[in-house]
Amino acid sequence: MLGDSAHSTTPDIGQGGCSALEDAVVLGQCFAKTKDIQTALKDYEEKRRFRVKDLVLKARKRCDVTHGKNMQETQAWYDELRVEKGGQHHCRTAHHHHRWATGLASPPISN
Repeated sequence: MLGDSAHSTTPDIGQGGCSALEDAVVLGQCFAKTKDIQTALKDYEEKRRFRVKDLVLKARKRCDVTHGKNMQETQAWYDELRVEKGGQHHCRTAHHHHRWATGLASPPISN
């Protein structure tokens, strides 16, 4: 089991496919070092643990924003998406939203 099937995470950051590819590479590397299944799987688990934990935590944080845990924050996120044009604008908007969500900036201005 790789990707979303092995990681109990919400789909909010869209990393299931990427995670599956990363899993496959690491698993291949582990089996390239040994043919012992238990040893390879323990090595794989150790190598993937922190990356997967990070993805799960990021997905949970995104879920809080996108699923209405705080409706003001969720509405601000949807307002930003409505005017999103991609590129650097998105980076600035996302950065401002993060600063706003953590109390370091005023609320985002919607059009």
